[in-house]
Amino acid sequence: MWIEQRFLPAFGASTLITAITPESIEAYYQSRRREVALATANRELAAVKHMFSWACGTARKLPLAHPCLDKNPARSVWKETEDNVRDEILEPAQFEALQAHSAGYLCPINLVAYATGMRLGEILGLTWDKADLKGGFIRLKGEDTKSGEE
Repeated sequence: MWIEQRFLPAFGASTLITAITPESIEAYYQSRRREVALATANRELAAVKHMFSWACGTARKLPLAHPCLDKNPARSVWKETEDNVRDEILEPAQFEALQAHSAGYLCPINLVAYATGMRLGEILGLTWDKADLKGGFIRLKGEDTKSGEE
């Protein structure tokens, strides 16, 4: 769907596939970066790369009257690295509203997550040996966390 809505209008539906250059794909990618989230632009670029890879692989099987691609023009266009870090922290009023609307069994989990920033899997994987009740802290090993850091 996005190919008809975004990609074809950007290049022109009547443009020959052989006329599309790495520079034009890079320009398209950068314009999409300004319009949508990085992850969306990266997924679209991956689809474009796949589309051209398919065209390169099947072009040799087409009759000679059809244009052929010797190499994928999207191959040299690099995706930007996605940073999945989220820095959103609930305000106290937001947390109270969350607690008020949560089932009773979720309230302790919400509280631990709010107080520590731990992920759900880290909270549900807690065992007594990770909790220091006297010191008032929880100690996670690298193998217990998604990032692999203590």
